[in-house]
Amino acid sequence: MRKIHENMMIRCVFIVFIFILLVATLFCLISCSSGVSVEEADKVLTSFSITWPDGFCFTCLTLVPFNITVNALDQNGEIFRWSGTVDILLTNANVTVDPETVDVNDGTVQVGIVFDTITMRDEETRIKLRYGDVITELGSVLQIQKVLDTYLLTITNDGNGTTNPSDEMQVEHGIATDIEATPDETYSFVNWTITSGTGAAFEDAYDASTTVTLTDGDATIQANFSQNVYQLTIRDDGHGTTTPSGNIQVIEGVPTDITAEPDEKYAFDNWSIENGTGISFDDAGSAETMVVLTDGDAKIQANFIFIVGASASPSAGSTIGADTTVIITFNTSMDTGTIALGGDMASESDGGVWSETTYPDDTLTINPDSAWTGGSVRTLSVDCDDLVGNSLSTLHVSYTVDATLPSAVASPESGSTISESASIVITFSESMDTGTLVFGGDMASESDGGVWSETTYTDDTLTINPSIAWTDGSGRTLSVDCEDLAGNSLLTLNLSYTVDVTLPTAVASPVSGSWISG
Repeated sequence: MRKIHENMMIRCVFIVFIFILLVATLFCLISCSSGVSVEEADKVLTSFSITWPDGFCFTCLTLVPFNITVNALDQNGEIFRWSGTVDILLTNANVTVDPETVDVNDGTVQVGIVFDTITMRDEETRIKLRYGDVITELGSVLQIQKVLDTYLLTITNDGNGTTNPSDEMQVEHGIATDIEATPDETYSFVNWTITSGTGAAFEDAYDASTTVTLTDGDATIQANFSQNVYQLTIRDDGHGTTTPSGNIQVIEGVPTDITAEPDEKYAFDNWSIENGTGISFDDAGSAETMVVLTDGDAKIQANFIFIVGASASPSAGSTIGADTTVIITFNTSMDTGTIALGGDMASESDGGVWSETTYPDDTLTINPDSAWTGGSVRTLSVDCDDLVGNSLSTLHVSYTVDATLPSAVASPESGSTISESASIVITFSESMDTGTLVFGGDMASESDGGVWSETTYTDDTLTINPSIAWTDGSGRTLSVDCEDLAGNSLLTLNLSYTVDVTLPTAVASPVSGSWISG
């Protein structure tokens, strides 16, 4: 009985041995068929990371290529590291994903994995890792990086610039793509906008060179531009005005009309650039012109210069007499040391005498040394600077010099006896300047001042009547002074009369009332 029992034990051990041998043989056959060696040493996992390809299914695990990095300890406590591309088969594994740990920005998820065995296999190595409670010690959470999905990114612009890249392109989930916008001439970049799709984000939507990241499907983005508008400040130097003035908005590259108007006594000089670059004038020397801005805000200024003005009396083109005074009146005080006379009358002048009309040394009175030579188109020019060095624009005057002195005759003639109501008529040889008439003598105060009329020439006749009556007496005097239209003075006409105020008497014969024969 005991022997039978021993035989049965031997048979059982043999059967178990045969079973183990069959399992080992089967395992060997599987191993040999794949052409790889088997490492039976258990490794205790300390950490590993897995990257899976697009389309990986957590709930329907299959044998697929993975990028894996393993850090483990062998049975002797030695560090074991391995990394590469392997086929991974998860056996008896439960895989769960915690949605709250999903980070859509960097494309990673944390996956909790509970399993008995993971077999990693490539062409050279098969490693059996036994985990036991090690996963729990690691927190039961592993970091897993997904191979990213790809999306269609379409890049457009609003028609006022270009982008790089442009049109359509494939991008990976969560991976930033460099984008750059370039505006057309006279335009500036404004921003990037999303015109379709969700889950698109810009690093800086207001930077022309930035990145865009897609995390939730296809998207279309657009680069937006705006025409450059600059602030143009227009001012003056205080001696005039501008139109427009102050701050205005102008479009880059578009001409803007500007006008400068000088104050009295000033003239426009030029337009100047006070601040800014890329500013051009159509004609900076013209009071009415255009300005164009091409490089930002700018300030411009209208500049004016003081104009030294002068006028002559008599005015240019007049007929003057041989002894006429020419008066030059300036609009400011002048530097008398800079006076320069020219023209053919200059050598006949006294050089002029300075005086004050409104400002010190603003009036120059020029007389002939003796007399101006007669003739037409006699010329005189005047140059001078003001006290700050501004030069008079040469004043040119020309005159006709009438050197013939006027003459006059009186009727009744001088020495005659006149009545207390007699008219005295003065006839001149030419038209006279009525405003220059001057009476003298003791009869002047008794006259009516005279009345001008025309005999041969306009204002060539002066009729003088007593305002009431001439006073009786002999040696009564009347003098007449006057200038012709050229300024030539009449040689004083001196008259002397005897005024007889005695009324004449008469007697009749026969006396009034007598009988006379037929």
